[in-house]
Amino acid sequence: MTKLQSEIEMTNPVDSKVSPSSRSARTVCLYIMQKRGYETLKGLLEVVPPNTIERVVSANDKTVKENYFDEIRTLCGVHGIEFHERTACPAVTSSISFALGWRWLISDSTGLIVMHDSLLPKYRGFAPIVSMLLDGQKSLGVTAFWAVDEFDAGDIIAKKSVDVVYPIKIREAIDLVAPLFKELAVSIVQQYLEGGTIESVPQDHTDASFSLWRDELDYRINWSRDAEYIKRFVDAVGEPYQGAYTFIGQKKVRVLDGYVVDDERDIHDRTSHIGKVISMTEGCPVVVCGSGLFAVSALLDETGTNILPLKKFRTRFGSQVWT
Repeated sequence: MTKLQSEIEMTNPVDSKVSPSSRSARTVCLYIMQKRGYETLKGLLEVVPPNTIERVVSANDKTVKENYFDEIRTLCGVHGIEFHERTACPAVTSSISFALGWRWLISDSTGLIVMHDSLLPKYRGFAPIVSMLLDGQKSLGVTAFWAVDEFDAGDIIAKKSVDVVYPIKIREAIDLVAPLFKELAVSIVQQYLEGGTIESVPQDHTDASFSLWRDELDYRINWSRDAEYIKRFVDAVGEPYQGAYTFIGQKKVRVLDGYVVDDERDIHDRTSHIGKVISMTEGCPVVVCGSGLFAVSALLDETGTNILPLKKFRTRFGSQVWT
């Protein structure tokens, strides 16, 4: 369940980085990937002529399940927009450029507007939506800001947010945030093409927080956490990510879904029994957590095969291989 906060928050202007006379004629360049980039391009083409977009740069990144490379390239072809793969892109001459869903350094940051999926200065860095969901934040959002040498630290142009209600899976959260990229980009581009300056305000760097990059080790379930956190964790690193995992003996298994069990049983010496199955509920193993209980309702082995119901009731879930 979600509730969209429709009001766009434009910052109070104290500075402008692009003026009518800067660089070349008023065109834009887009560095885009993923669904958010595709939808932003579509949204812009609904309100501006295609020749307003000097070129689109994208990447066929195989590490991303849904990079939308082919869809973006096809849409550019339909509208006669110059398209380049990121490794073969000529120098940009547009007055402003947008980068969203982008993972690489852009050498010319003059007039570059970055679209970041958090409400800056909070959650600068990598995978901010995952971090916000783990923290149980009630609002997610997108910030448009001017690129500077320090990542995600440039002056803020505008923000937009969406309220969320838990439990919520990462796919739902991404789908909620995706339209905000389009709405912010369309608003800024329209303002710019109408002859206005793009104004911004500095970030409060003392209020900054940072979301670090994640790898496979960060998808391990720590059963010593409370059950509510584990539920948020399982939901936050699911599709399109690989999913949370744990170990049963030497076998690595993926926990793709589950729910908190409303059970206040007094477990003797709980810390010694964390990760053990205490009961079964409709075929779902109920696992002892640091606080509370968590029922695993979707469990796959490394071949992607469902292994529920478990063959053994006396099963221990662990954060590492054990024998």
